[in-house]
Amino acid sequence: MTTNLNEEYQQYVAQSFGEISKNLRKDSRSLHNRIQSILSDSAFVSAVSNAYKLPLVANERCGRWYIPKDKISESVYFKSTDGHTTQWDFSTRRLNLHILDFIKNNNGLVLVDSTRRGKRMPDALSKTVPIWCAVLNIVLFGESDPLIYLPPHIISPSEKSQIEKRIPAFLDKFYASGVDVESQLKSKIKKPLRPIWVTPDSFNTQSVQNVSWDTIEEFHPIVLCTASIMVQDNTDFRPGYTYVQGAADDHEEWASLLTPTILWDNIDVLGNMELTDDQLREETEKIDKQLKEQRLNDLEFNNILESLSHVKPSNYWIGNADILGIPNVGTELAKNFDILVNLSSLFSSFTSDNKDFMVINKSIPEGKKGSKQLRAVLPSLVSSVTDGDASNSKRVLILCDTGSDFSVGLCLALLCLFPPKGMDKARDKVTIRQRLVYILSSRKVNPSRTTLNSVNSFLMS
Repeated sequence: MTTNLNEEYQQYVAQSFGEISKNLRKDSRSLHNRIQSILSDSAFVSAVSNAYKLPLVANERCGRWYIPKDKISESVYFKSTDGHTTQWDFSTRRLNLHILDFIKNNNGLVLVDSTRRGKRMPDALSKTVPIWCAVLNIVLFGESDPLIYLPPHIISPSEKSQIEKRIPAFLDKFYASGVDVESQLKSKIKKPLRPIWVTPDSFNTQSVQNVSWDTIEEFHPIVLCTASIMVQDNTDFRPGYTYVQGAADDHEEWASLLTPTILWDNIDVLGNMELTDDQLREETEKIDKQLKEQRLNDLEFNNILESLSHVKPSNYWIGNADILGIPNVGTELAKNFDILVNLSSLFSSFTSDNKDFMVINKSIPEGKKGSKQLRAVLPSLVSSVTDGDASNSKRVLILCDTGSDFSVGLCLALLCLFPPKGMDKARDKVTIRQRLVYILSSRKVNPSRTTLNSVNSFLMS
């Protein structure tokens, strides 16, 4: 009898724990809980910016959620994978040189990111950005002691030593990228970049306000702000919601049509504590539909041209394919370009009545599948674009659904095989990376690794 009772009790306990775990997972995916957690963390982010008197910059894509639209000043791409233990790297795909002018003009910045992986700080802030700062500092000012600044309460002396040993290799990668140090670095940055780490459990407003960070002369403060509080077991229950650490991370899993812009533009509605998940989704769908209709009605062609990026000194432009949804846009595009390459899966059958304006439609789905498909179609695309244009004089516009992935891949292939005058063809990894820098300097993009691998495979085959 006793044995049966023990077995029944153990079964009850197992079922109880299983039910609790199930509910916790459900809470972490809840749109209501995510939004309320983001709002809580956003208040902390704003307090950090006010204390340091420095502007807010988002580390895409997670960091953008924590910054209200009227407070976000810029954005960058620093990946945590470049800071993972034993995988430390300096990425020439994510040089983020566009932010240097911003740092110069504001003396520094507050860079916002978060993590939901049970860590106090994302690897992007604890290692990836410090590596970037160290490399640029050495290029500009020579070696110093310490060689790299890392958060001592997060990074062990052993890991710091291992990272330092890789810095010479990181410098080789930087110099091989073809960046013009004089025009792109030295003309902008006159003093070292110094990482400073801030988390919710380490922030002290009074001590921060004792220093004039916006005018400090010794260095540019790069304040690395982790937005979220570290929570054990995701069990931080608050009035009206369950707090989710790093609520904005991996937004594909929970956000559906919700974006940072939609959230902050409609915060009075979507921030309502009383709305359920279903009600929030319904409101988001309604807002998204209105925005799409409004965008098509409001856009003028001059604004469209401003949204496109000219990859100088070539005749190639890249942009987002959503402009193809605007009535009569083909007539206007034909006045400014000779060839349109449309890689969109959303506007896959675009046409033009102008016989002198060539339209090439090649629908490629987003994601890794599309990146691999790009490899298969690159030969025919390059051939179609360059056919009969020995002087490389035709103006080519390349569009894709994001404006930052497949369009970049095709543009890179064209830059390598049919470069502007004065440049040689590029068929090795070093010169391919150098050509990518031209695109990165022209447009804030983040092409996927799979897309770039497809281009490399095509060019070196």
